[in-house]
Amino acid sequence: MKDPKEFTPEKPDLLSAVRNIVARETDHSASPIPESVGRAEEPHDGLTRSQLEQHWDQEAAQFGVERIMGVPSLRFNWRTAGVAQKRLMTFLPFYLVSRFLKCQGCSQCCRPNFLYWDKGIVLSRDEALRLKHLCKLEKRNGKTIMKYPCPLLNGKRCSHYKLRPAGCRFFPFNKWQDEATGEEGLGILMHCPAAKEFYVTVNLFMLRLHRFMQDRAEAGGDGFNFEELDGLSADFSPNKISPEDLRYMVLKAEAVR
Repeated sequence: MKDPKEFTPEKPDLLSAVRNIVARETDHSASPIPESVGRAEEPHDGLTRSQLEQHWDQEAAQFGVERIMGVPSLRFNWRTAGVAQKRLMTFLPFYLVSRFLKCQGCSQCCRPNFLYWDKGIVLSRDEALRLKHLCKLEKRNGKTIMKYPCPLLNGKRCSHYKLRPAGCRFFPFNKWQDEATGEEGLGILMHCPAAKEFYVTVNLFMLRLHRFMQDRAEAGGDGFNFEELDGLSADFSPNKISPEDLRYMVLKAEAVR
């Protein structure tokens, strides 16, 4: 595999991918956000940290935190997307969590939550093969599940952190899908103690990424690399991404066809 730092999603439709992800389509009537997802703030260039924080607080006060806050900049249509857009949307959630989530070590991601249908982490075939000798796994509706509370949890720490599956790396994101249209979106589980700051940072970063791509297109260029992504995120007090985690997200993205 090539050096992860050289990874760039396929270029031809990359700019349109970022635009489609960041700029919501004007007609939402055919694909409403599910009722369980909070009324997310519309993205626009003038959006500020204080506005995002206020919106989060209003949602939490009115509805509580046992819900999902939608992130409009992370909606796209999987059915109509090209390979570049699919790879970008596979890569971005892992990057955003690794780069911006300020984990408080509460281990709520490893325990039962308010989603009645979420009984544990659904494992891929490869993940199940790696973990089956370390803990008890269950089969449900043809899927292999690592049931909550996570059997690898030791106090409030993961005993095999480097082997954690995609579902763990994805938290506090939660995916929803409109089966009628093929549109998918990401929301943030509000009960995570670090979710509010994460929500604010993700929205602001995605707007910055969009502007960066627009400027690059106007200058006749396209694509981006990790150094540029890291530069865009530098003043958000980001986490340092380990080489292992970077390699993981690159492989996940490159596996998309």
